[in-house]
Amino acid sequence: MIVNENIVYFYCKKLLKKSGIHVFAGEPPGGSDELHRVELKHPDFSGKGSKGSRKFDLIAHHKSTFLLIELKDSSKKHENDIKKLRDTVEDIQWLKAFWMNMNERQLFGKGEIPKYSLGDFIDKRETLFQLCLGAGPSDFTPPDNFIYFEVNKNHLKCRGENVDNKSLLADIIARTSQFN
Repeated sequence: MIVNENIVYFYCKKLLKKSGIHVFAGEPPGGSDELHRVELKHPDFSGKGSKGSRKFDLIAHHKSTFLLIELKDSSKKHENDIKKLRDTVEDIQWLKAFWMNMNERQLFGKGEIPKYSLGDFIDKRETLFQLCLGAGPSDFTPPDNFIYFEVNKNHLKCRGENVDNKSLLADIIARTSQFN
């Protein structure tokens, strides 16, 4: 079976949800779905439209951590995603943009997502965010402190290298093991 980005997106979202992980936002390839659309606009950009904005393929909240997930049809295409994910969490301006969009959409304090202050996003960013990548099954070794999802039809395997939040990784591996 050929694994394209639509398949990776659909099954990653579906199987994470079936695993009890709260997937609440996303940007599917070439379209929209029932998830919220969280779009980060850098505060230095004052123009209209989406130019210069950032969106993530999936955003989930699990065990007091936001999972920022970038998906591709091949693990060989993750170089820009790695830079984008790291930069988003390391740059205070991008964190502010993330918090502002979540706050404007009134996503805090509803359901699974508690109320977070802007200060929480900045001060607790090392534990509040987990960077994630996903693609079809491969022998790809994710960078340190990244969770990697291998996705195919009704298949979701999770792994990571030197992930700081070991309990989060262990919990996600246990939850998704039914789909290996």
